[in-house]
Amino acid sequence: MRAYDDEEWSIAVARQEGEVEKRDAADAQERFRQEIRRFSRGVELLGNAGYPHVAKAFSLMNRAMQVASTGRFAEWHLSRLYLSYRKSQSWPAANTRGWRS
Repeated sequence: MRAYDDEEWSIAVARQEGEVEKRDAADAQERFRQEIRRFSRGVELLGNAGYPHVAKAFSLMNRAMQVASTGRFAEWHLSRLYLSYRKSQSWPAANTRGWRS
């Protein structure tokens, strides 16, 4: 995600010709960067021993998704991680500003 931001987004912003287009592209890039920060924080939270219930909930949710999709998909997809991540943003620990790292 960071490489895409550094390589693709920066080029896309620079290629815009009009001021409105440049501003829109820069705004979209900033939203993408915010998403990168949230995603990174979620991954860190999953590995944080101070929040074992988060990792357990993530594991259980992933297992439920696997059971629900049995026979529909031949293999695990990265999109499942992202979907799980997005769902995890509503967990109280994910929204705690002072979580231990």
